[in-house]
Amino acid sequence: MSETRIVVLLSLITLGLIVILISGILGQIYFNPIFWQVSGVSLILASLLLLRQKRSGNSKENPEGLWEKQVNYLRNNGEKIVIDLRKCKIRSGSFHRPKKELDYLDETSVVDILLSEPQHSKSENIEHSVLIYRHTLPTGKTIIFYGPTDKDKKTLLILCEMQKSTSIYVDKNNLAMYYFDLEFLDK
Repeated sequence: MSETRIVVLLSLITLGLIVILISGILGQIYFNPIFWQVSGVSLILASLLLLRQKRSGNSKENPEGLWEKQVNYLRNNGEKIVIDLRKCKIRSGSFHRPKKELDYLDETSVVDILLSEPQHSKSENIEHSVLIYRHTLPTGKTIIFYGPTDKDKKTLLILCEMQKSTSIYVDKNNLAMYYFDLEFLDK
């Protein structure tokens, strides 16, 4: 639930309680105390109904579902640019990440992990690459599209050579919102 919604609901409940509490004092001066009490109870009930009401448009979905919706939106409504993969540049890199095999640790491994002694810890090399495509619009402006992958450079070169082409789906109103179709890498 968003913070704004929580603040509004708590404000309504607090206002309802304040109205009920001061109804005895102010109610005799301005209106019948029953009017103030009914107003306060109505505010509290309205806020409780809002609290229980399901949020249809603002529901938080899992990131995969949100990603799929965005991809489907771009495929259906975006501009499709078919690109030649041989015209893409490939940038690659790697980093080392310590392996933490927590299933079969002996006492020295536990001590090594706790004391962070890198000479005894095993590490794995994580390779990643990015496909970079420069596209010139009819207006003469050049935009750059990035397609990040978890493949190493050699594998990516082979797969791109086999695939030959792919598509980039770009939102017509926002060029920064695009989908670089790299699903052929997972086949």
